[in-house]
Amino acid sequence: MLLLVCGVKPEEIEATEWALRKYGDACDRFLFDFVCEEERKEIRKMMMEKADNTYFMNYIPNPFSYTAASAPLCRSLLLPKR
Repeated sequence: MLLLVCGVKPEEIEATEWALRKYGDACDRFLFDFVCEEERKEIRKMMMEKADNTYFMNYIPNPFSYTAASAPLCRSLLLPKR
């Protein structure tokens, strides 16, 4: 499984677009970090056929710590789709 982590801040957009062009077809899942609820629908629309494999991470102070808040996202990303 390949996971592409993307950003949508103004200074990240160019790198995100480049990464999606270069690696998008090879990736199974896409994770956008720190995206407000209002923007998520628009990003899913932008991802077109990849929308079902697009995930969003809420703010987690330490992304390397497994917490109750991060559990649903971790399960979605790490468990195989059925």
